[in-house]
Amino acid sequence: MPRDYARVLAAIERATKDGLPVDQYVMEVAANG
Repeated sequence: MPRDYARVLAAIERATKDGLPVDQYVMEVAANG
């Protein structure tokens, strides 16, 4: 769980930095595991 949470936080940070839609990006990360 903590590792997955860190991965999600990293994805949010990356999406924010790249100007991507965060929720869509996080859903992709969650779906791809």
